Amino acid sequence: MLSVSDFKTDFPEFEAADNTVVTRFIGKAEIRVNRTQWGVKADDGIGFLTAHLLTRREEGDGAASGPITSDRVGDIATSYAVSDEFKDRELASTAYGRQYLDLQSEVFAERVV
Repeated sequence: MLSVSDFKTDFPEFEAADNTVVTRFIGKAEIRVNRTQWGVKADDGIGFLTAHLLTRREEGDGAASGPITSDRVGDIATSYAVSDEFKDRELASTAYGRQYLDLQSEVFAERVV
């Protein structure tokens, strides 16, 4: 697992971030990066994704968005559809997310036989 210390060494711009918050976001990123599939690049992917998530949090952009798939007025409920294209656009909204996407494309590059 990527430690908070290693994360802050790789991303010194987050040195002032609370360690508990960084740990929580590393955990969120760990869930999205399969170590078996990512291999030796897993910690890099987790680092970039953690930095992306922390940046989005600092920007205050945690609100749900995307096409509405259901709506209810009584007790107010709304559901959103999030396509892969939208997820990529969301990741592309920060330099860290773009680096994560670049690394992800290297890990999952189409193999031509």
